[in-house]
Amino acid sequence: MKNAAITIHSQTSSPSLTRLIEFLQSCGVMVELCHDPSLINYSPYFMFDEKLILLSEDLRISYDWVKEFKTHQKKKYSIHNEPFAKALGLKNKRNISLLDTSGGTGKDAILAYSFGLSVDIYERNVDAFCLLACAFLRFRDSDCYNEQFPMNLKLGTLNADVDLGHYDCVFFDPMYPQKKKKSAKARKEMELFKEIIGPDDDADSYLEQLIHKHHYVVFKRPSFAPKLHKPSYSYEGRTTRYDIYRKV
Repeated sequence: MKNAAITIHSQTSSPSLTRLIEFLQSCGVMVELCHDPSLINYSPYFMFDEKLILLSEDLRISYDWVKEFKTHQKKKYSIHNEPFAKALGLKNKRNISLLDTSGGTGKDAILAYSFGLSVDIYERNVDAFCLLACAFLRFRDSDCYNEQFPMNLKLGTLNADVDLGHYDCVFFDPMYPQKKKKSAKARKEMELFKEIIGPDDDADSYLEQLIHKHHYVVFKRPSFAPKLHKPSYSYEGRTTRYDIYRKV
């Protein structure tokens, strides 16, 4: 993990910015606040305008979990037909607690939350974590958040001290190369995100660790990717495959 320190550029202060900084600091991230835009001399960089934005040249990356959640609600997914829901075990069980070991953009976590799961999220990349933190705080303060299904966000990766026993399901979605063609803007955003996150070179060994530590692991892969460590079974989506590692 890179040094847990960032600089946020903002011309004004606000309660939401103060709350974000306090949360980041409580998670071990050192935050420098800069009010002078002329001091922006590197790219990418963070800017706060009521939500945290990562900028690089003409690109802006920020997460809006409230919008994501409401979009999922409108779609009214069928638990019995949705591959991700089936992979999480929702076909046969309710009140599931999920550990997302690779937060990324948080899209998988929000989709799982819209299914009615409690979700804990880990993200080891500091820059990605900061974007997640802002989206998380905004979502937790919205009317979309249900205290019956708690959500937590943590910086770091799993270690020997983390007890996985109380989770029903462990989810892992490493960064992988995109094969499907996207728009020029989407490609640039993904390239920037990959630059931020970096490659998950330890995905194979990390998956092996998760399989060893937990009885039910969901491994998200592109449909064209080879299967690793002989999954128990898989659920196929249009472009994505969920490999299940289950101990009977």
